[in-house]
Amino acid sequence: YYASVREDASIGSKILTVKATDDDSGENAQIVYSIGMVFNADNKFMINRQTGDITLQDKLDYEKEKLMFLEVKATDRGSPPRSTKTYVNINVIDVNDNQPVIEIIYNSASDTEASVDEDALKGSHVVSIRVTDADAD
Repeated sequence: YYASVREDASIGSKILTVKATDDDSGENAQIVYSIGMVFNADNKFMINRQTGDITLQDKLDYEKEKLMFLEVKATDRGSPPRSTKTYVNINVIDVNDNQPVIEIIYNSASDTEASVDEDALKGSHVVSIRVTDADAD
């Protein structure tokens, strides 16, 4: 299974539904879903044990986790119970949620203000400016 979700998705948003089938009948055909191992997704998602709906239960941050993987287990209610696993790959979509940061770099680490000599030549270095944006790739 593959899904994409925006990093600003609301908690409780449905991401996707996994579906298993069982050729048995009655209680032996009833399936219960659970999340097993996860990668980069600790406590980010929950699964409805009866429907297989996977929903978001914690905020996402593209700048911290771009891809997440869940192992989903489907177990029937037979005796003995039988189970199978599948994997869900979740791609987090970046949104413009960070402001640019402007940093002024003075000529000396001890400077807190820029100054220019009155006889400075045109094109003399005064300060450097660095602008970064966590949303930029």
